[in-house]
Amino acid sequence: MAFANTRYGGMVTLGMGAGGQPEGLAEAVPVLDRVLQAALSLTPTLMIPLPRVAEISGRRVVTAHVPAGMSHVYSFNGRY
Repeated sequence: MAFANTRYGGMVTLGMGAGGQPEGLAEAVPVLDRVLQAALSLTPTLMIPLPRVAEISGRRVVTAHVPAGMSHVYSFNGRY
């Protein structure tokens, strides 16, 4: 939601460690589903390109592009 409320949007990579090194995901499909559910749970609904499974240094991660918000302010359960 935070990226959608900016002028530029951003890219989220799930499966990375605190130091920026890929840790990988045991299962990517539930993560893909969760990313889509999160976008659809916002008010108004945020339409994002389908998230993708990628490999970084042999580790599976999920990447999601969050487009810049339109003229909306996006919220989740009344929180911005």
